[in-house]
Amino acid sequence: VKQTTEEFCKSIDELLYDEIQSDTGFIEKEAREKLSKLNISLGGRGNFILLYFLIRKFNLHNIVETGVAAGWSSLAILRALKKNGNGHLYSSDFPYFRLENPEKYIGYLAKNESNKNNWFLDIRGDDKALLEITKQIGNKNIDLFHYDSDNSYSGRSNALKLIGLK
Repeated sequence: VKQTTEEFCKSIDELLYDEIQSDTGFIEKEAREKLSKLNISLGGRGNFILLYFLIRKFNLHNIVETGVAAGWSSLAILRALKKNGNGHLYSSDFPYFRLENPEKYIGYLAKNESNKNNWFLDIRGDDKALLEITKQIGNKNIDLFHYDSDNSYSGRSNALKLIGLK
């Protein structure tokens, strides 16, 4: 079945979807303005609206993401966790070597979030970062795993193994 994000979210909770429109609209406006000041491309934005909706709807607490890039999804996740009043984001990425000082761009959009102490960002790549993330999470459940890294079968399979989902 093919549905738009709007159709899917509304089929779950139309009132919540309508409520989050101002939040996600603000996230998009703020992110575009911030990125327009850079003279480089930091990758796509992913479906940050769906992530925001799911975290708000199901009051998710422990989120793991890979492939942070500019930080569209990180920003949306952190804002949803803040709105819910709880939760932690664990992120894994690897610097763009084509850029000078690439570390400063990973999660660029989310770096000034007021609840950034709820965000663990490891930029050593999935193989190392996901092992560290699972140590930090300990025996708590991962409520949502947002994978946006190595798109190969082996990359996805390895990531699932590292976080204990396969």
